[in-house]
Amino acid sequence: LEHSSSITEKLRAQSGDAELLVLKQVWSQPGWWDKYTLDIAPAPVIHRDILMFSQKEACWFARTIIPEYT
Repeated sequence: LEHSSSITEKLRAQSGDAELLVLKQVWSQPGWWDKYTLDIAPAPVIHRDILMFSQKEACWFARTIIPEYT
């Protein structure tokens, strides 16, 4: 959470490998969590869920939420 540059590059440097798997990338309406926590207006957003792997082992899950107006 405090790394200021690419965590993918950091993983690659430490383990020699980094692979990204996109689980889902869809336009949808923001859910209650998006609206409440991120203060996103009720307009379409892109939800993108990924798994990051190193040496065939899952290292982390991440969700990106991008409002349409950006």
